[in-house]
Amino acid sequence: MFKRILGMVMVGALFFCAPSWSEEQAVVYDTNHDVETLFFFEGAAKMGNVLAAAAAVDAGSGLTTIPSTGHGFLAGSYVTLGATDSYDGTYEIIAVAANTFNIYKTFVAETFAGTDTAKCSVATNKAYKFKGFELHLDIASATSETLTVTKDAEEGTAFDVLLYSIDMDGYKDIVYRFDPPVLCEAGDKIVFEWTNTDTRTFGVTAIIGR
Repeated sequence: MFKRILGMVMVGALFFCAPSWSEEQAVVYDTNHDVETLFFFEGAAKMGNVLAAAAAVDAGSGLTTIPSTGHGFLAGSYVTLGATDSYDGTYEIIAVAANTFNIYKTFVAETFAGTDTAKCSVATNKAYKFKGFELHLDIASATSETLTVTKDAEEGTAFDVLLYSIDMDGYKDIVYRFDPPVLCEAGDKIVFEWTNTDTRTFGVTAIIGR
């Protein structure tokens, strides 16, 4: 049993500082007393997209609007931006429109190249263990397309590893745990990719530990 109190986690009479990726991320403890943090990804289109060749926009109140045509992300999802000059990192999506989404990030003027990425991926600045994931679709997939989960290694492509893959045709729910967990260095990314031609609404929970 745990309670969140002002950004901390209480277990019994002990207090632990919760990881600082976001106030909204759930923090739990497994049977080995490892801290587990949950990253949530939600969408109704392809898992991951590119940023449009357009400028970031200052949305005020600490928000920046990111252009990404037909991205399909839903508000509340996390997204990891890459290959940008000023916006690389993992953010919670606060609001969405058909071709843009808003994140909490101090505005910096930048026009994206059209090759920058917006991925369903976990990325942290400390070493971690990728323990597994859960996936749910609103309706079972009716198309033969492969879901992949890959470790995108900070050391370079020679160290990238395909961790999991499955043909999603007929699937609605998947729960998968790695035993032992996948060890990741700071900067390693866990990337979820799926074409999702049927535009099923998906929810992915990625579980990482320390």
